Order: sequence, then C-alpha cells, then structure tokens
Amino acid sequence: MKIGILGTGIGTYHIELYQLFDEVEEIKICGRNEDKLQDIYKKYNVQTTTNINDILKDDTIDLVDICLPSTLHKDYIIKALQNDKHVFCETPLTSSMEDIIAIKEAQNKYQKNVFINLFIKFSEAHQILQKAIKNNSYGKLKSLYLTRKTPAIWGDLGLNHIATQLMLHEVDFITECLGLPTKIKARGFSSKEETAYVLAELEYNQLVVELKGISMMPDYYPFLVSFEAVFENGVLEYSDKDTISGEEMSLIEYTNNHKKEIELSSDTSFEKTFQYVIENYNKIGNHKLSVDDASKTLNITLAIQKQLIKTSV
Repeated sequence: MKIGILGTGIGTYHIELYQLFDEVEEIKICGRNEDKLQDIYKKYNVQTTTNINDILKDDTIDLVDICLPSTLHKDYIIKALQNDKHVFCETPLTSSMEDIIAIKEAQNKYQKNVFINLFIKFSEAHQILQKAIKNNSYGKLKSLYLTRKTPAIWGDLGLNHIATQLMLHEVDFITECLGLPTKIKARGFSSKEETAYVLAELEYNQLVVELKGISMMPDYYPFLVSFEAVFENGVLEYSDKDTISGEEMSLIEYTNNHKKEIELSSDTSFEKTFQYVIENYNKIGNHKLSVDDASKTLNITLAIQKQLIKTSV
C-alpha cells in the first residue's frame, strides 16, 4: 500500500502512525516549506514534494491522506477521488453542509472510499461505555457528562468555531451511542478573543446528555478528555490528560460493592483508527468512519453553534 499525505502539520504525526504498519510500503508527503520537507526526509526517510500533483497524479498511490486546513478539505477530497484515489481526511472535515453534499456526490460518482478521522470511535474507554449502555451492564443510563478542555493553542476556538472544531468528537460518540437528540440547548461565553466556555445539552427520551467544551484553560493546563456516566447501578468515570510529562489516563467503575480501575491497553485510538483504514481502504461499502457519520455530527454542532451566537454573553 502506498500513501500520499497533503500537509506537513499533523501530517508528520501521520507518517509516524503509518510507519507502524508493515502493509504501508511507501509514503510521499507534500508541503510548501522546503526546509521543513528536508527535515521530514531526514527524520522519516519518506519522499517529499512541493507539488500536490506529484501525489494526485501518481498512479501508484492508493490512498491520499488530507491534513490541510478544513476550508480546503472538500476541494482536495474531490480532486483525489477524480484521480482514482481513496481518501482519509483529518477533522474537522468541514463546517459546511454544502461541502458534505458535494463530497458524497463525488464519492458515489467515483466509487472510492472516503474515511474521516473520527478517532473517538476507537477509544477503548468510550467503547467500554458504549457497550455498557447497549447491554444495560449497570442498569439504565440516567445521566451522561462529557468534557473536552484545552489551553488556547489550536487557533480560533471562540464561540463561532468551538462546537464544530473542538466538540465534534463527543457529539460523534453520543450520536453513535444514542442516535439523534430530540432537542438541543446550548449557551456559552468568551472571556477573550478566540476562546470560549460552552455548555450544551442534548435531550433524549428520559435522558439529558451534558457536553462541555472549554478552550480558555491556562497554558500549563493539560489537554483533557473526560466523561462520567451514571447508571441505575453504577458509574463509569474516565479521564485522559495529555500533560507535559506524558499521558495520564484512567477509567474507574463504581458500584454499590466496589471501586475498580479498569485497565486500558496502550494502543491509542489514533493507532487503531489508522489500522482500520489500512485494513479497509479498498473495501467499498459502509464503514465506521463515513462521511454520513461526519454529516450527522456536523448537523448537531452547527445547531449548537447557532444557539451560541444567539445567546452568548
């Protein structure tokens, strides 16, 4: 399998992930900065180019991995499909439903796969929670709280962007577990430009899911992903902190009889996502990382964003 990567930001991390798998024979990456490309070549021993067509027009490349700004995703997904390539695209895919429609039309026309990096589907802790909800392992789910917090290091995550840019993975997880909500409420505020605090509530039958997205944490605060799921007969509590000294992750089960830490594997959700794409890139049909999944998520995050713009203080 041969892969072409567009973009040298997170694209360099993608190189590291692809190089974990024997199936990947060759990688070529495209960027604008020749000095950076030279550093990438020295570190990873992969082909580099400043000409996107060296990837799009290369008949030996099976999959194009798009790591460009999201405003460019639609155009380059379609160009890759037109050149007989399967596609893996970083998130956020887009903030436009019109882009989603155009991508789906091109995918159907050219009969190629488009995978979206909805990596939370492969988070082991979230998979355990999803199974507990489906199987009523602790009785009926009574409440669910999900949080994503970050320092202001990712560009503009103010009220106009935080829902579609930061909160999308929690929304993707919720819709996969529970389906589409019957009602959405959201409110938030911004203390300074390009940061925000958001609280969204997704209502289901006899259940409200609370979702927080916070982009105004201080610089030394870790990037944090967490959830607390309260069932009739137990609680699952998860925390994943990406700190300067490393990752701190825990999943704890609470019942009336015990408190138990559930051991999680060392494989990251990113590694599992890439493994899935590599194993399924040329199998045409329904898959876990679909544009349809991204479309459902975008509809909800746009609804949250619309309320934030109306009600922000």
